[in-house]
Amino acid sequence: MAIDKITQLVSTSTEGTKLASGTTAQRGSTAGQVRLNTTLGRFEGTTDGSAFIALGTVPSITSFSPSTLSSAGGETVVITGTGFAVGLTTVTLNGTAPSSITVNSTTQITIAGTPAKSAATYTDGMVVTVDGVQATASFSTSGLPAFTTAAGSLGSFQEQTSVGTLVGGSDVGTSHVVTTGSLPSGLSIASASGNITGTIGANTNTASIPENGTGDVTSTFTITATDAESQTSTRQFTIGNKQGDPVFGNTYFANTGGTPTTNLGGASDKGSATIGNAGIISSHSSIKKFGSDAVLFNGTGAAAHLDVAVPADRAFNESNANYLCFEGWGYLSNNTGNLTWGSSTSYGNQGFLAAGDTYMSISIDGSGRVGFYQYNSSSSADYRGQWATTGNISTGAWFHFLFQTSPTDIKYWKDGTYIGSVGRVANNSGTPHQYRIGGSLNNTGSRNWDGAFDELRLTVSGSSADARATGTGNITVPTEGLRLYTT
Repeated sequence: MAIDKITQLVSTSTEGTKLASGTTAQRGSTAGQVRLNTTLGRFEGTTDGSAFIALGTVPSITSFSPSTLSSAGGETVVITGTGFAVGLTTVTLNGTAPSSITVNSTTQITIAGTPAKSAATYTDGMVVTVDGVQATASFSTSGLPAFTTAAGSLGSFQEQTSVGTLVGGSDVGTSHVVTTGSLPSGLSIASASGNITGTIGANTNTASIPENGTGDVTSTFTITATDAESQTSTRQFTIGNKQGDPVFGNTYFANTGGTPTTNLGGASDKGSATIGNAGIISSHSSIKKFGSDAVLFNGTGAAAHLDVAVPADRAFNESNANYLCFEGWGYLSNNTGNLTWGSSTSYGNQGFLAAGDTYMSISIDGSGRVGFYQYNSSSSADYRGQWATTGNISTGAWFHFLFQTSPTDIKYWKDGTYIGSVGRVANNSGTPHQYRIGGSLNNTGSRNWDGAFDELRLTVSGSSADARATGTGNITVPTEGLRLYTT
């Protein structure tokens, strides 16, 4: 009898027995029936004789990748776990189904087109349901990478100087890369933080007067930040590379105001700067062009000058001084004396620049006219000429001047306007190895500058390539102080 009862339980039919086997299409009608689903290869049970549910291992979620989802949605996510079944598995994320669900195996599901969700943590928000039995897991969503620095300029830097740390980064856990444009040479970006560091390279622009930014170089680039969910954000930035002095190596004197003898010139063989009559040359904070002060020359009734020593081969009679240039800003407080330029009077009242006492002088006369003379090779004072009256100097106002020599002449620009040239001849061989700023001739008080100078620069070279200005066109007047660093 016992054997017969067991035989009745093991039946291939789907009706009347408590144990059975059959395909998914075959449904029994006996409440409490347990059967082997030969289609799905699993045991099932029914409570009412119609709908069967799977028996066995409850589904589980062990991991998913990416581990943090994009709040924007549209991602593909791989879910790893157990108990997944083809045709009987659904997935929702905080109640919303993805675009598609693929059961790869009993241990892996791939969902695509995740729904958009606000950036947050959703506790037990990932639900995998297998034939009515659920497995849950918590998931978080993240927004786009958030830059901490506003778009635009990260700064403008002197060439060949450190930029420090420029913060171009975004939220934690992102990588950063320059995707369009490029950083200036010498700089690099840290992938993890987006910070930019390094020493900015040389600016190779060779515009003759770098002040005012006309020779600056701006690099424009885009940083792309990518987070752990492969979300990206982009932001465009710029970094400026300021042009330096293109003839820095031939700059023998440079002063931006302050202590008169401070020589910022970059030539390795530059000489010292010394004051003649120190009591009446000083810094001055009220009369100034740029910065905090200028150098005040009080030439009234006394000799005041600033001597700049140069190597012997840079004396005015030497070929290595063929392309001397003296430029800066001047302020004439008083025009003392009454000398008038002319062939019988080879010198003026107050000097811009001279070579020693008598060997060369650029100065003004009692009418403010600018002229030039030199001692020639025969040791005679040689009146070389006076520039056009459009270059006259008035009192009580700042003006920009530029004097540029060649082997045959000396040109003059005032406030950016080309005034003209005056001829030059071979100079006396006894010319001293120094240039005198603010004084000329025998240093009598009536022949020394009475006013201020600011942003002075004296360059001396034997090469036309080092000329501060070329041709006879007008020049751009600097709108800022000197940039004293090399290219």
